[in-house]
Amino acid sequence: MKSMHNIFKLRLTRNLSSKLPPGAENQAPKLFVPPPVLPPPQSQNLGLVARFQKMLERDAKSIEENRKNPDAPTSNFIYRNHSKLEARIKALEEAELKRREQGLSSKMGPTAQKIRSKLSGIFDSQKNEEERKLLMDAAFKKGRFDDLKEIAQKGVKLWTAPKMMKFPLSSPKIPNISGKSLLQVDTDIHSLIKSNKVTLVAFFFNALGEPHVKSYIKPLKAEIPDIPIVQLNIEEDWSKSWALQVFERWIKRNVPKEMHATYLIHRGSIISERTKIGMDNKLVGWVHLVDSIGRVRWSAHGPAEEEEIKTLISSVKELLSEP
Repeated sequence: MKSMHNIFKLRLTRNLSSKLPPGAENQAPKLFVPPPVLPPPQSQNLGLVARFQKMLERDAKSIEENRKNPDAPTSNFIYRNHSKLEARIKALEEAELKRREQGLSSKMGPTAQKIRSKLSGIFDSQKNEEERKLLMDAAFKKGRFDDLKEIAQKGVKLWTAPKMMKFPLSSPKIPNISGKSLLQVDTDIHSLIKSNKVTLVAFFFNALGEPHVKSYIKPLKAEIPDIPIVQLNIEEDWSKSWALQVFERWIKRNVPKEMHATYLIHRGSIISERTKIGMDNKLVGWVHLVDSIGRVRWSAHGPAEEEEIKTLISSVKELLSEP
């Protein structure tokens, strides 16, 4: 039996040896090397931000080419008639200046003045570049629900107002937001505050912010009844601007008649203006104390605190006492 086992083992060894290449039995075994892992193929589709940036760059290039070559077949009607429009705008401005020198009322209505302003801005490449930058910031840098998230984390009081006014040199100018008063008169902030030594300018963008503003106005009016106050009810979302028109009668009934002339309704985004004076969150109400030359000397937001009311009243009295 043992001899049969040895014979079988010998035959198996010979069969395996016959299948190896010559000299393979004397070589050391080779280590297994896995094949290299190739990186995944890169996507040919650009991201949303990159595509949007490319579109803006393309539009900017097209606008600049139309401005330089107004007679090109692809040029816009406005650019083809640039010189005529410029001449017409200049003639209107000269006629307006002569009427003012003669003490006559303005011949150009608010609509004509807006059209003139829009046409002048079309050819301003620097202004167009700023508008594109703001559009990018609004679309991608600040999310739609960032204001709500901030309030959920910190509450409606994001910070407490300072206990003293800013120095005049470090105070920003109040932006000149226009609107229609409850008396149906088109006006703006600068027109309403230009003859005042001090003015409280209040902004709110929704029903949540309105009681915040009132929490400052009510105690201030009780202490200083003749303090000038300008209120701006702003709807930045054009799709919701119809709501202000629907509720305008209700607003009139709830606002004292003596404040109708200085209560403005504005439809359209003011994000570039409001962020310059710190109004980053539009879900809360904001108040700004403005001096005689339009500088924001003190600001607060959200529901008023007792210390903030004391600071507001003392600051108003200080500004009224200035020569």
